[in-house]
Amino acid sequence: MPGPSILELRNNSITPTHQVGTNSHRTEEKRDMFGAIFGAALNNVNTTNKYLSDAENEEIKLAMGEATSTHDLAIALQKASTALQYTVTVKNSFMEAYRTLINMQILLPSPLGALCAGGTRLAPTEPGGETGGA
Repeated sequence: MPGPSILELRNNSITPTHQVGTNSHRTEEKRDMFGAIFGAALNNVNTTNKYLSDAENEEIKLAMGEATSTHDLAIALQKASTALQYTVTVKNSFMEAYRTLINMQILLPSPLGALCAGGTRLAPTEPGGETGGA
């Protein structure tokens, strides 16, 4: 039996089933969730490849005269098209999430002063509260 689909994982709550536990237990739950999502995405790709292969086989059968029903070909082509569109949408969602994570700026506290987003130090203020000037 294949793993859960992406839609099933998306509809399930991600909150832990219990509140008491160690950090290592929570880390293991996160790994399990990532593994389930990755497995569902991989299953989605495999299913898409199967549908594309089936559509190609139906085309070959029709071209060689082995199949007389264009209805079967139309169904196979539509399944392949829908599966491919869904797979591309899932891929685009993963890529968008990846880009969001990569572009996040993490600011770490510094004992010597505050850092701005570019990593440069903010100008220290003078005792009067201003940085100088006229």
